[in-house]
Amino acid sequence: MKTDRELFMEKAMEDDFNFDNEVTKIINESHAKRLMNAYRKACETLRLIATPMRPDGTWNRDREACRQLAQDALDGK
Repeated sequence: MKTDRELFMEKAMEDDFNFDNEVTKIINESHAKRLMNAYRKACETLRLIATPMRPDGTWNRDREACRQLAQDALDGK
């Protein structure tokens, strides 16, 4: 099985290969993956913060823990 690099290099040898378009496509796909991961992390953080109060009237997360979760999501951690 060929690696992604090998496949890319084979395609680069073709006469009609447009290097700029291919590189742009790769960058866009990579950017889209990073955005999707950031979105998932933000949703996960919001779900944790939004959990309802326990029956005894206490919360599952304190204020500082919620702040840290939100900051990590914003920082992309």
